[in-house]
Amino acid sequence: MNERDLWSAVIMQAFDDMAAPALKSGSTGERIRARNCVNARAWLNSTRNNGVGSFLWVCESLDFDPAKIRAGKIVYNPQSF
Repeated sequence: MNERDLWSAVIMQAFDDMAAPALKSGSTGERIRARNCVNARAWLNSTRNNGVGSFLWVCESLDFDPAKIRAGKIVYNPQSF
């Protein structure tokens, strides 16, 4: 896996974390899923470039438009690079 694939996977994981189904009600897994959802949403909606690992830094590194990523309009295809 190259660096581009890695950071693309980070973006995809953030979307997965926001969409993951809830586990058994009140379980530790449900609390973790809820926390991951909140953290992923905050990361994707961040408007500050805080350096390596921030959403804007990742988009800049991948030459992706953050607004299009947030809107789900870019699909990463490693075959196209």
